[in-house]
Amino acid sequence: MNHSEQRNNIKNMPKKQYRIKYYRLAQVYKKYIIRNMKVILLTAVRGLGNIGDVKNVSDGYAQNFLLPKKLAKIADPKSVQQAAQQKSEQEVRKSLEHKESEKLASEIKNQKIVLFRKARNGQLFGSITAKDIQAALSEKGYDTSMIKIHLPHPIKTVGMHSVSVSISNFSSGIAVHIEEET
Repeated sequence: MNHSEQRNNIKNMPKKQYRIKYYRLAQVYKKYIIRNMKVILLTAVRGLGNIGDVKNVSDGYAQNFLLPKKLAKIADPKSVQQAAQQKSEQEVRKSLEHKESEKLASEIKNQKIVLFRKARNGQLFGSITAKDIQAALSEKGYDTSMIKIHLPHPIKTVGMHSVSVSISNFSSGIAVHIEEET
């Protein structure tokens, strides 16, 4: 007897028998019904968690949204263990990067950069941008991939200018001295 025949058979039963039959069917199929599902997030999902988090979500949310868009995968014991290992490796990497950026920030702090440009009466022909300052820092031997230079507007005058520099969570200032090229 297939499912549609069972359904039709149940509808034609008296109420008490219907309840008993329905209850038995529910018990049989209960093992296949998943109410909540554990998933491992593959990307950061707003309101849910970050990469590598193991979350308990409703089956509909997982099956209709997270899994088809490849934002998460179903968590089995092996993948949970791998996710925990990756998370610990990421923590170690983050702490090393934090120490490295702190060291770089202390080295750059109060650094003086001298740039020569063509100028007349204190006005530059052209301007000094963040890229020019970053190039000067890389010439001095600093790794500029982590450095972000905050320059509200390009520098167009000769003289001493203070520029703020941030390296991840650390910020410091450098002095940029622009002189006339002769």
